[in-house]
Amino acid sequence: MTNPTGEALLAVLGLDPLLGEGRLRLTVEKRRQAMGLRATIRKEVRRFIRAADFDDERPLPEFDYRKALERLTEEAPEQLADRLAGFEDPEEALAFVAAASRAMTYLRNVLRPRSRVTMTGPKPVPPSDFEVSRFRRALALVNDPLLVLEDLNEGTLARGQVRTLAEVFPGIYSVIKDEMRLALTDVIAERPRYEIPRQKARMLAILTETREWSRELAAMLQANFGKADPETEKPPTNRPLGDKTAQGMQTPVQRIATR
Repeated sequence: MTNPTGEALLAVLGLDPLLGEGRLRLTVEKRRQAMGLRATIRKEVRRFIRAADFDDERPLPEFDYRKALERLTEEAPEQLADRLAGFEDPEEALAFVAAASRAMTYLRNVLRPRSRVTMTGPKPVPPSDFEVSRFRRALALVNDPLLVLEDLNEGTLARGQVRTLAEVFPGIYSVIKDEMRLALTDVIAERPRYEIPRQKARMLAILTETREWSRELAAMLQANFGKADPETEKPPTNRPLGDKTAQGMQTPVQRIATR
């Protein structure tokens, strides 16, 4: 049996359980989710391409800035390995800790504590509302990377979210882009005169970090995708999503998976 990647495990478990109290446990259901991410991604990507309208916008998870910052600075990820008794496979536990360490380092860099020099010594400078909002979105995405697909389907995806995904979950980001190319290839094969609506083209440009999305760009990406290595070119219908041997395969969001 293959193992889910550290990214996959972080995506289904999130940082919150790791930074909370007690022992973190990898249940059979969570492991199944980690192994089944590609199918979840594929469903949401194809829904984006084929749906006529955007979904209604959902609020971000509840957020306490001070509490979140304290939890991130209290413990170092390498000191949390002893809390992973619920991982039966030590390789999976180590992979999870490595992914969590990268995520925590990223979040600490998003909102570094600042201070100003005064006559009585350095004084902390509170973050701006913009900085707190940016940190909140980054934290939400680290806990649930498929929020990117939710926001894509709501028409609210922002470039900062894509940058966070690429930094913390590069494998998942790669899978999302590959599945988008496959979905576009399929829909254009079915409907040669297909034109993606302007607002959705804007979302695709943000997702792929391009300036604008056009039919010509789609054709170019599809052509490049067709020249990919045979192993990445095949639709991964027979390959488990969390498999370490499948490059870029990773993690699901239970909320999306159960729609």
